Amino acid sequence: DASATKATPRGYFLPDLVSHCDFTLSYNTHGDVVAAESDKWLDDGCPELAPKARKALYGLHAGELVAFCYTTCDAYRLRVVTDFMNYLFHLDNISDGMMTNEADALGDVVMNALWLPDMYKPYKGMPEEEISAGKLARE
Repeated sequence: DASATKATPRGYFLPDLVSHCDFTLSYNTHGDVVAAESDKWLDDGCPELAPKARKALYGLHAGELVAFCYTTCDAYRLRVVTDFMNYLFHLDNISDGMMTNEADALGDVVMNALWLPDMYKPYKGMPEEEISAGKLARE
């Protein structure tokens, strides 16, 4: 039997892609300050976070990633992109494990903030009190 002689793979090989990059790595000079400010903004805006989630927020280093991607913009623009990146990662984290109706309600709260930037107006299925994800989107 030919199938009996086939070896089962024990893993896979990831090529060294970094060594093929011949460009100089650069980092936005405002990166560290903006990253810290953005982390604090998200932390302060989410009082309901459990200690483990709060620690993960600071361990993500989304601001540093942004500083490597947007190396020449000013601090204000870097902060906008960094806040957005942190916020998207936050939404991803809090939606993990949600059932469809919970995730839909979260999406509705966020969209409500974008459609009505000056006020929270809940509709069917949304919480009466705006949750932090909506408040952060409104900022």
